[in-house]
Amino acid sequence: MVDFSVILVLIGFVCTVASLPHNASTTSFLSVDKAGHFFSFGGQQVFLSGANQPWIDYGNDFGNNQPNGKICALQSYIANLTKAGGNSMRIWLFIEGDSIPSFNSTGFATATDKGNTLVSELRTYLQYAAAHNVFVHLCLWNGAVLRNPNAVALFTSPSKLDSFLSEVLSPMAMALAGEAGLASWEIINEPEGSLRLSDDSNPCYETSKTLAGTGAGWAGNSFTMQQLQVFINKQAAAIHRADPKALVTVGAWSEHSLTDAFSPYNGQGFRSYYKDECLVGAGGDKMGTLDFYQVHSYPAAVGPLGAPDHKPFVSAAGDYKLDKPLVIGEFAHKTCVHSGCTVSALYQWAYEHGYQGAWDWAINSWTSESVDGEVDTLPGLESIKAKPFVGVDIGGTPPPDTCSCSDVAPSSDYTCAQQAGWGKCGEDYMKGYCCRSCHACKGCAPPPTPPPPTPGCTDTPPDPGTYTCAQEKSWGKCDVKANPWMAGYCCRSCFNCDPKCGK
Repeated sequence: MVDFSVILVLIGFVCTVASLPHNASTTSFLSVDKAGHFFSFGGQQVFLSGANQPWIDYGNDFGNNQPNGKICALQSYIANLTKAGGNSMRIWLFIEGDSIPSFNSTGFATATDKGNTLVSELRTYLQYAAAHNVFVHLCLWNGAVLRNPNAVALFTSPSKLDSFLSEVLSPMAMALAGEAGLASWEIINEPEGSLRLSDDSNPCYETSKTLAGTGAGWAGNSFTMQQLQVFINKQAAAIHRADPKALVTVGAWSEHSLTDAFSPYNGQGFRSYYKDECLVGAGGDKMGTLDFYQVHSYPAAVGPLGAPDHKPFVSAAGDYKLDKPLVIGEFAHKTCVHSGCTVSALYQWAYEHGYQGAWDWAINSWTSESVDGEVDTLPGLESIKAKPFVGVDIGGTPPPDTCSCSDVAPSSDYTCAQQAGWGKCGEDYMKGYCCRSCHACKGCAPPPTPPPPTPGCTDTPPDPGTYTCAQEKSWGKCDVKANPWMAGYCCRSCFNCDPKCGK
């Protein structure tokens, strides 16, 4: 007799396995220990030692068939970070919505990108990072500067936000759920920049008094705090539904919007706007909460503990009395005013004072009076790479190598990166050139070898007027051992202008 209950169980098991994300049954993922307020991977505690590599091409690093040269450039920053002992990279995605995602003429999101390559390009990047033991933190939007009307409408139009959730974010989060290199999703960077300060009887939404004089609203007045919290709540919930193990955060510009632990100082207040009750109260979705907090700080000094302004580099993480891990998501030593404030000192401070991660701004080859570059960041990472909880073994199979070949431009006028950026890879004059930037190191013949220079001597045949030197050569008569009468003749054709001319 057939036991149909067993068959149904087996069918359910097969369907469940078929629906699991890539490598889900064997792969570990970054998680949060809720009791200890720290990160964990494979059962081991992790300190997120890393850096910002925010973009190469602002808002246009992924999607729409990016040239291979850009993919290789992004991977090179991962390689440099892991060599220095780092384990985390924060990178920006949509930013202001200028290139991705794809919007229609009325401002509704329709797809991740017009070329439908965003997910595959992100997967390649994430797999490369995982194989090099680096966690990637994807920052979706940039509230520090927000000018695109399509992006602003996501805060003010529920139907347009819904279109983004259904057509872009949920499918993307589901497609990438099996990638161990994807550590977290950051809904928005420094949203306080685009706040419209306003009064409200609900302390979760009131900003005009609490954030007055703090600098919040510097980028313009695109949305209220309540609208921002709905924006965060809905996206966090969509990510958690698509990938229940996913971690979500927000990049707060300072401690002023992150904690209820302090009284006003110099007329500036403090409030935890991103705690669960505020986000759920605004958006109504219990799944739309954060998994860890992130604060940014560009310190003028480091320590001693207990300074009244409560900034991260003069306060321990425990001072904020938060219910989740706290990461310093941006900092730079060049803003410090005393000599002891080195990049290494900042990483050490974060590690030793309860923060669960630190990401310098930025590992790019940038330089300015207030921004660290790769030359600053790498020594900072190296200073703590031997400490407990920094080294990780994510593992995984790297994507196919498309970056180990070299680029040779067709001329010295323009680089291969320029040619690829202009969409010239398919032109006839590019055949055999720019193999790395244009052809992903596949099916690209080497550039043609230039002909040797014309010898500088002349030809004199042994019997002028009878046969030419070209004929003698074609008949194999240049061998002076067999044809000693050729010695001293046909110097160019037979002996490549050797001074002895076969003698």
